[in-house]
Amino acid sequence: MIRIMSQALFDHILTRTGPSRHLPEGAVLARRGDPVTALHLLMSGAVNMTRDQPNGGRLTLHRAEAGAILAEASIFHDVYHCDLGVVRAAELRSMPAPLARKLLSGPEGAPLLVRHLAASLQGARTRAEILALPRLADRLAAWQAMNGPLPPRGQWRGLAADLGVTPEALYRALARRRSPEGLVTAPDTGQDRR
Repeated sequence: MIRIMSQALFDHILTRTGPSRHLPEGAVLARRGDPVTALHLLMSGAVNMTRDQPNGGRLTLHRAEAGAILAEASIFHDVYHCDLGVVRAAELRSMPAPLARKLLSGPEGAPLLVRHLAASLQGARTRAEILALPRLADRLAAWQAMNGPLPPRGQWRGLAADLGVTPEALYRALARRRSPEGLVTAPDTGQDRR
């Protein structure tokens, strides 16, 4: 949920997209290995970009919220390198991949895309830095330092995925550490890492 958004690039693409399309929670927009046929703008809802791991786990690479461009790095590839699953009912606007490639390679689109991808890279590095912290308390503090207040209670599962822990571990940590003002107060014992 580290927000990476380029309003200028989003608007540049939006004016050239087709009509809105709605996908329910649980829908799959694309699977790893599917051909890249379109560039998608997320108007509302949330989409997780995930990759299945050899140990049977699933790694959340990115959680896209309203205002995001979905899997924009894939537009210059033939296939998706991750799964795109709807985790909160979504409204999308799309542009065919050939048109998106032309638009993002042009004199107006290319500089916007470069700035957007640079911000995305910074966000990915920040997320990696947070995930490298061994204690959940430290991950949570680092996340809050970057993003501010916790998201609403209904979005805590997404926060748990961002922090690389189970929702239950996050709930226990928040219950132990919450004061009436919602500030982190009690030290973490380090027990809830997964």
